[in-house]
Amino acid sequence: MPTFPHDNFAKSYLTELLNTIGKATPDRRIKSEAREGDLWFELTAKAKKHRQQLGLLGQLLTRNALIEVFRNPATAAEIRACQGKLYDLEAEDLRKAKIKPSPKKNFPISG
Repeated sequence: MPTFPHDNFAKSYLTELLNTIGKATPDRRIKSEAREGDLWFELTAKAKKHRQQLGLLGQLLTRNALIEVFRNPATAAEIRACQGKLYDLEAEDLRKAKIKPSPKKNFPISG
């Protein structure tokens, strides 16, 4: 997929912004195919004050999230591709949970 200046700017900006409330990882590899998610975000518990300062974005990020950046409105096919990436990441988390069971860790399926 070609790289556009907007994509790099959006990923860099969101990474820095979201690192104030968690851990943002750009270009997270997704194992099922050779593809990447634009930005993987992991929420930290101690960031509630900073989340409120982000307004709507902070309200949306109540759990770990895969964020995809678009210059133009996403098409139905692009949305399905994003959902596929999310399902692959959730399956990876579930596989890890079965390998290393932890009673304290929740692996919620999106919804």
